[in-house]
Amino acid sequence: MTLEGEFGADALWCTKCQYNLDVEHTILSDRLKEALLEWAAQYGIWIDLETDMLVDDAQTLEKTHNAAGKVLVQKLQEELGVAYTITFEPSHMT
Repeated sequence: MTLEGEFGADALWCTKCQYNLDVEHTILSDRLKEALLEWAAQYGIWIDLETDMLVDDAQTLEKTHNAAGKVLVQKLQEELGVAYTITFEPSHMT
């Protein structure tokens, strides 16, 4: 399983088939599901979508988002255990 941000998609992806997984239909705790959905919703806040330009402090916003993603990977691994390997694909837009 891969944690990766993408516009308009949930944060979890099948590592094998690259299919986007619906967070709501996972066995994760409600608290972690909510955190994943919130993290995914924040993806790309460093871009002004009307102008397709980076916003002020874009690099810091993206770095913060990536750091939060790393924390989520740890939480995912804790909940799912060793049966799953969780990878993280950070954003590299700035």
